[in-house]
Amino acid sequence: NSYFAARVSGGLNVINQDDVQVSVGLSATQWNYGKDLSHYTYGQGGYYSPQSYTSFGLPLEWTGRVGRWSYQLKGSVSYSWSRSDDSPFYPHDPALQALAVGSTLPSGYSSPVYGGGSSSGVGYALKGAFEYKINSDYFIGTNLNMDRSAYYAPNFFNVYFRRVFTPWTQAVPYPPRPPKPYSQY
Repeated sequence: NSYFAARVSGGLNVINQDDVQVSVGLSATQWNYGKDLSHYTYGQGGYYSPQSYTSFGLPLEWTGRVGRWSYQLKGSVSYSWSRSDDSPFYPHDPALQALAVGSTLPSGYSSPVYGGGSSSGVGYALKGAFEYKINSDYFIGTNLNMDRSAYYAPNFFNVYFRRVFTPWTQAVPYPPRPPKPYSQY
């Protein structure tokens, strides 16, 4: 499946001091897939793949440190539009698609084609990371993420210990550096 994506974003630091930074921004995202392969019949991919997806977001970020603590709080609100074309049950197998034309179809289908359409909606995200310097070698922290939009509502939470191999004698670093799940690399 062919894929195109572009993102433009910018931000402005409204507070930029030694121990605290606050920024606001604006982002625009566009991505397109050649075919909608969102479904689960043979030849479909089972992944969200609209022919057009456009989103505008307004992020806010507040990062800082106090004593042995460092923190990062993020929030954003977005509005998006998407459009998908009709997609055959068996997009890569004309013989199976031809057999499906004459077969009994699942309820709600008059032909072996997944109907396309368009949709729009509002989404928001809240993220927080907090880290505490136990001593010059060890840190403990937590990371919380929550995303919300129609049909998408993942949550992520972890607690971690981090050891540095060169003793950290400076001010607590910020923003916190929680580990990333492998899937985010």
